[in-house]
Amino acid sequence: MGAVGVTIFYVVRATRGVHGHSEVQGRIFGFAWLVGFSAFFTLVGALAHQGASPTVLGLLGATGPLLVTSMVYFVGAAIWLDWPMLAMGVWLAVVVAAGVWTGPVTVLLIDAVAGGGGFLVMTLYLATRRRG
Repeated sequence: MGAVGVTIFYVVRATRGVHGHSEVQGRIFGFAWLVGFSAFFTLVGALAHQGASPTVLGLLGATGPLLVTSMVYFVGAAIWLDWPMLAMGVWLAVVVAAGVWTGPVTVLLIDAVAGGGGFLVMTLYLATRRRG
């Protein structure tokens, strides 16, 4: 919840004064996060209610948030023609597709190392691109 609060604070601060078409794009992008994660957690709850195995729920719990994030990154890349965002969306989808085959425990390691590593690599790329 703390991360959500900090994110909201910085997004509101960064977008203050943005109006028109860009404001609508940003609101739709933000709404995609809300809808995507709400649908995902509803899906997990329904599967648990229907008796899905702990293995299935573990795999979903580990890969679902990355998959939703990947798809929202695709939306953002389409809205703003942001190629690094598209690359990150593709990378996260690859991490999910590969990691889900490793089982509910190992997938967490794959997500952390490959998914988190992807974010670190992209951060370094964006930081060096802005300086140059």
